[in-house]
Amino acid sequence: MGHGDHDDDAARGEHDEEPFRGAPPDPLDRIWMHPSELPSPAGPPAAGRARTAPPAPRTRGRLLGAVVGGAVGALATVVALAATGAFDRGSAERAASITTVAASVVTSERAAQAGRAVVAVTAADDHGVRHGSGVGTGDKGEILTSAALVGDDTNVDVVTDDGTRHTAAVRGRDRYTDLVLLMLDDNARIPSAPFADEPTSAGAPVWVVAASGPASSAKWMSEGMLASTDAVVASDPGPLCAGVMETDAAESVYSSGGALVDANGAVVGIVMTDDGAPATHAVPVAAAIAVAAQLHATGSAPHGAIGLSAGDAAHGPTVIAVADDGPAARAGLQPGDVVVSLDGRPVASAVALRALVAGVTPGRTVTLEVRRGEATDRVRIATGSADG
Repeated sequence: MGHGDHDDDAARGEHDEEPFRGAPPDPLDRIWMHPSELPSPAGPPAAGRARTAPPAPRTRGRLLGAVVGGAVGALATVVALAATGAFDRGSAERAASITTVAASVVTSERAAQAGRAVVAVTAADDHGVRHGSGVGTGDKGEILTSAALVGDDTNVDVVTDDGTRHTAAVRGRDRYTDLVLLMLDDNARIPSAPFADEPTSAGAPVWVVAASGPASSAKWMSEGMLASTDAVVASDPGPLCAGVMETDAAESVYSSGGALVDANGAVVGIVMTDDGAPATHAVPVAAAIAVAAQLHATGSAPHGAIGLSAGDAAHGPTVIAVADDGPAARAGLQPGDVVVSLDGRPVASAVALRALVAGVTPGRTVTLEVRRGEATDRVRIATGSADG
């Protein structure tokens, strides 16, 4: 007799209950999938790892509804019993645990609702084929996604929440913020993401919501905490972005361009392409919407520039050259100057300096702390403009 049979017999003897007679649940019949369970975007699965198909949307929806319905029912029961004083201290602790689980499931359902506006995106150029996600903006047929995902492609494949396949044209791109605005060629209307009205604070729970595959309308989710709302993502040639959201919520192979969602089910950010860092980064939704408006109008987005090039040296990011008659030259900067900070924020590297400057609205005046030899000075510079 196996261990499981012994437990069942003991349970029947003690509680005199009927054994469970149904078939075991499908292991895929659950709300979310871990990144390791997703198929690789190209090639055979790794040795020793089974390739697992994502759950069908209908099954997933029924499961989510059933779980949430049960959780809400449990929550209501706990509240009612607590109001009548039916709990002692031990049972009150258990009731609090049930309440926490129920609230967590309800919150997950709110996050999942934002998934209706998340689409699967497939792009291809001379560098290969890439798969990821996109988020409907609410404007007719427009989608925000990742510039690194789209690359140099001008027409990408999109699968919407209803399973329909579309072709979308690139309306504009901004490599600094890792954003591309797509327009469906058939002007199809897609569900609009509920965008957050207020910025989210560090420490808040968030969810990454993404497509589960290149041809699937099912969604993938992971939960985490928002660690920062002021991170810097800097790489050459891009993205170059300050004020970025950072979370420990896991990424998947398809999460580039997906949605970062808060506990109310509102989209708070657009997930950036994985840059190899241990954290997941996202462009705040307010900045993403502003960039989308510029891409819609002109196909590009302006960013701050000060007209210098810099490199990393032993003493910090050091000015290599200054553009003639540019903002830095007019402010008196010279090759050899070491940039210490921008508006009081320490500058760790030359590429971080570019990212911080790019995050400034063109025309705004910034203060650079500059070290020249043994002397340190603060220099005010009116920023120029450069397209991303």
